[in-house]
Amino acid sequence: MKRETKIIMNIFCIAGLFILCLTNEAKAYMDPGTGSFVMQALLAGLVGIGVFIKMCWTNIKLTIGRLFKGKENSNTPS
Repeated sequence: MKRETKIIMNIFCIAGLFILCLTNEAKAYMDPGTGSFVMQALLAGLVGIGVFIKMCWTNIKLTIGRLFKGKENSNTPS
């Protein structure tokens, strides 16, 4: 990540924390269905990540195999 991007991300994080610390009471109502919606979204995200990894597993294995195979060949004398 570029240095400028890191600085901007840090500024946004500090500003967000500052805003959260200065808030008053929300006086808001959360519907009981909101919790189940959040749980569904989290589960869908986890399942999506799992499916993505399963689809790419062959490529991941080949890449890791090439990395370790390359290190073994570089240590053997010619």
